[in-house]
Order: sequence, then C-alpha cells, then structure tokens
Amino acid sequence: MAKKKTDKEDVISVNSQATKKKDNSISDSDMLARCITDYTLAEDYKKKNYFQTWKDCYMLYNNKRVHKGYNGGMADVFIPEVFTIVESIVANVGAANPTFDYVRSSPEQEDQVDVLNKLTDYWWDKSRLSLKTQSWTRDSILYGMGVMFGAWDSKKNCPAFKNIPLWDFFIDPSATTLEDAGYCGHRYLTSISNLKRQMIYDAKSGKYVEKYKGLDQLSKHERPSTGQEEDLTDKELKETVLGGSTIQKLQCDLKDSNGESTASDRQQEQVEVIYYCTYDEIIEVANRQVVIYRGENPYHKKAETKTIPVERYDEATDDTTYQDVEQERPAIGPFYPYATLRNYIDPSLFYGTGDIERVIGHQERINDIANMEQDNLAYMINSTWIIDPSQAHLKNKIKSKPGLVIV
Repeated sequence: MAKKKTDKEDVISVNSQATKKKDNSISDSDMLARCITDYTLAEDYKKKNYFQTWKDCYMLYNNKRVHKGYNGGMADVFIPEVFTIVESIVANVGAANPTFDYVRSSPEQEDQVDVLNKLTDYWWDKSRLSLKTQSWTRDSILYGMGVMFGAWDSKKNCPAFKNIPLWDFFIDPSATTLEDAGYCGHRYLTSISNLKRQMIYDAKSGKYVEKYKGLDQLSKHERPSTGQEEDLTDKELKETVLGGSTIQKLQCDLKDSNGESTASDRQQEQVEVIYYCTYDEIIEVANRQVVIYRGENPYHKKAETKTIPVERYDEATDDTTYQDVEQERPAIGPFYPYATLRNYIDPSLFYGTGDIERVIGHQERINDIANMEQDNLAYMINSTWIIDPSQAHLKNKIKSKPGLVIV
C-alpha cells in the first residue's frame, strides 16, 4: 500500500482505495471543531511549559543574549560555548552514514539479501537522510527532542522524510510517548496554488483526482494570526529572532504598479495547514476554517497469507524441486508517521530535556565575566587624566600609549 506525501513539494501521492475511507459518522464541521480544540489544547500546553526555554536555547545557539547579569560597561562579548557543544555532539553522533544488513526472519526466506541491502542504502542517499538525521540530532540536543516525518514519495518511488520543527509539532498533552497519544500532527505554510497541484489516485475510477477539496473557500478565510510571538511558525519565529522581521511583514512594504500594497493578495494566497493524525484518520485543515482532506490512516498493514515457492533439495536423488509453502505475514500498525528522538527523558513527560537547557545560566555567566574582563582591561589601558586647568588647551595631546613621556 502506497503512502501519502503531505509536505509543500509538488508531489503526486498515490493512495489505495482503503486510504480514502473515513468515519462518515462524524461530519466535517464536527471534525473541524475537534481538530481545532485538540490543536489549541496541545499548543497552549507547549507555550506555557516549553516555549520560552526553547527560544532561549535557540538564541544562545545563535550568539544572542537572553539573561544579562552585567550591564555596566561598553563590551558586548559572546563566548559561543553553546554552539560548540551542540555541533561537537552532532558531529560525533548524528554525522554517521549507517549501513543496513538484512537477515532471514523465517526458514522460507532466502539468504541472498544483497539487493535489499543496496536498495536501502540507495533510498538513504536519495532521501538525503544523512543531512536530515543531523538536523534531527541537533534539535534533540538543543531542545530535548527532534521530530522526523515519513511518507512515501510516489513521484520518486522511494521513502520520503522531512524534519518537522518542534515549534510546529503538536501532540496530545496527556501522552508520555508517541504511541499512547490520542492524536498528533504538525502545521506548515503553503499556498493555494500548490494545494491545487496535489493529486491522488482514486482506485474506483482508476484516475488521478485532486487531493484537496474546498479550496475555493480559502479566499474567504485568511490565515489566522494573533500577532503574538508564540503563534508564529518556526520559520517566522527564527526570522524574528535573527532578523527582527518576518516575510509577512516585509510583504506589507511591497507595492504594485499603482503604488498600492500587495499584502492582501499575498496573505490570501498563503495557507496554514494543520496536519492532524489519529490512529484511524488523517485530517488536514486549512486556515483553521476548512477541512480540505479526510482519509483513513494509511500507516498500517493487514495480516495476510501468501503462497511462495520454496526450493527443496533431495540428497538421495540429487534433485532440486520447488514446493509451494504458505507464509503468514502478521498485521502492522496502525502507527503515526513520526519518529521522535528524545534526549533526556522523564517517564512522565513526552517532551525531553536538551543539553543546552542545563547550561543556560552557565553560558550567560561566562558572557558576563568575559564582558567584565574586557571592560576592566579597557579602563586600565585608557586611564583617566587630571590636568591643570591652565593647560586645558593641550588636552588633545595627552594620549595613552607605551613609552609616553610628558614634559
């Protein structure tokens, strides 16, 4: 069974007929209300308990002060210990390029697994997983957890993986592990035109059809925004921290040929999509107002029995024959299409603790001491002079330099 691709790339997704099924007992309006309620609850839990810590860790990683204990001088020194710690661990833990070696799990299987091993290595390289696992590891060290989203890319005919920023990921607040969560998901920004390009295979008609519905309603519902920092996406928040502005703010300054702002048109084209996942269904909500997709969770596999030919060798006759053997393949799932890498784990909490949270105070004390030392050195070198008022006209000739003699 093929799996869906739901990121912002122009990728055709192929789903089986079973994937199109949904729980018709719940209307789209009721499902919309459930998704928004669950999403809001998960986001509020994250904002109140983790947002500020994650932001502080990100700022320290990028040499931005968060808690200044010393403000008395002119020096503005930052010792990049956090950056050094994170990148040193990533280089040692997340920069490896693993190899795969499959082995038999039943007597009926063959020993020759070279093709399977090489195929997996090829998929790893094609999906650029070496780079993505580095980002996955970096988030785990920096914030306490990294999140990876997996799907099947039918255009490239291989698995597809995507790093999900922790700011954009949400999960049932009552969960302590991914497996016991009642729901989870993530949000992303895209455009109406991109959503219209997404196609899905309909097994009943045997044709590709548009994946999303209700896109014509999006022009009536612009992307919601409270203007609060906590509601920004990961991209917008980092733009604000590093550059002081977001793409949306910059768009307000763009003018058309008549000198009028084009921000309204651009904001209507941009769409926020909430990808909401349960063990039964996948729901996608645009701008928190319109359900644009509902389908059965494709991440599972039913139990099946297959007949395969097995080679039999008879030593008495020195003859090889093939005998059909029934092989039972157990059911898999359902499961969530996410892989989480938690750092320091508390069994009662889902979100882990990162290495940087432990050293926030130490990093800032190092910065304070370094600034004190530089200011003190500046005061020592640039001495304060007291001159006779009658010689005030010569004050510009008094300079601090080695071997200076004043007559």
